[in-house]
Amino acid sequence: MQSLRVISYLLDYPDDELWANKQPLINAVSQSTLLTAEQKHQLNQFIEGYLTGDLLDVQETYIYAFDTSHSTSLLLFEHIHGDSRERGQAMVDLLAHYEQAGLALTSKQLPDYLPLFLDFLALQSQTTARFWLDQIAAVLRLLALRLAKQQSIYHLLLDLLYQLSGHQLDETSLQQQVAQENIDHSPQALDKIWQEEQVLFNAGSACDSILSPSTLSPAQTPTYYVEVGEDKRSQV
Repeated sequence: MQSLRVISYLLDYPDDELWANKQPLINAVSQSTLLTAEQKHQLNQFIEGYLTGDLLDVQETYIYAFDTSHSTSLLLFEHIHGDSRERGQAMVDLLAHYEQAGLALTSKQLPDYLPLFLDFLALQSQTTARFWLDQIAAVLRLLALRLAKQQSIYHLLLDLLYQLSGHQLDETSLQQQVAQENIDHSPQALDKIWQEEQVLFNAGSACDSILSPSTLSPAQTPTYYVEVGEDKRSQV
């Protein structure tokens, strides 16, 4: 499941380490048993083009794509629950799934951060990983459409994740919604996002979600430590 780790890496804030690992990423994609030949070709083309750019320029592109509007946030539950109490409970439940999988977080990153979620899926079987991707297929497709509208290169990665989910949505309503949206990327909008308080893990509200820990039985598994580092998103 290294291909999901690769996509996770590419969706995280770009840094020197990413640039230094271009060939290992390409090799991991080429050896993937999850991707089709065409998907491997598309992903490796993305890597080749992405990692030949200037790092500072790519960081600026990343910030514009993901950090200047809630509409393209990589925090999954923001698109499902907004800032409601259900979002806090859903994150508590997701943390329980991470713990059951033996995944110990080593940063303060929120558990619904998509790259972190993909690291979790990379520890699962292909069947289980596709099941989880199916649960967020609508969010993946919505993000892909919004990123495509702003002509962001990252829409290719969200498209690929949606394909891997195996889900077939009736996209008419989603396409209409995105076509009518007027996303504000102004500095004032960015300031508002940065000033908002981070959602706390509040277990005071029930969440009827597939992410409830009761849907999985506890497993005796080794612990995998994922070094996701400090939260580098929104650093200009």
